[in-house]
Amino acid sequence: AATRGADEKTQQMLQQFAGGMFKAFQSENKDSKPDTGEVPVFNFSVNHVDQNTAEAQMRLNAKGLGRLGDLQDLPGIGDQAFVSSDGMIMFRKGSKLAVIMFLSCPCGTEAVKPLAKELADSL
Repeated sequence: AATRGADEKTQQMLQQFAGGMFKAFQSENKDSKPDTGEVPVFNFSVNHVDQNTAEAQMRLNAKGLGRLGDLQDLPGIGDQAFVSSDGMIMFRKGSKLAVIMFLSCPCGTEAVKPLAKELADSL
């Protein structure tokens, strides 16, 4: 039977990755008080599918998101990667697909690209 989601090693790596991101966001915005309601939003997911499905899903997402707005390829991240509207990075490495959403985050693509590369390299 196929399993869904990441294995334990990948889950631990992603938790450390997210913890580092949240610490960085907190140190960047020292003037914010906890009770102001300001919350940087950053999330990501990693899914394992078969190789053909992963490639087809990347093509489909690139085509659909490309019609909605700015879409740029991101060479050097996984086997295939793109950023959409400076708020979402999607990449594929083998049969694993990852999506990093940072639409409401105070960070931009340039800040997230190294993290996406690190995540892709670890898969």
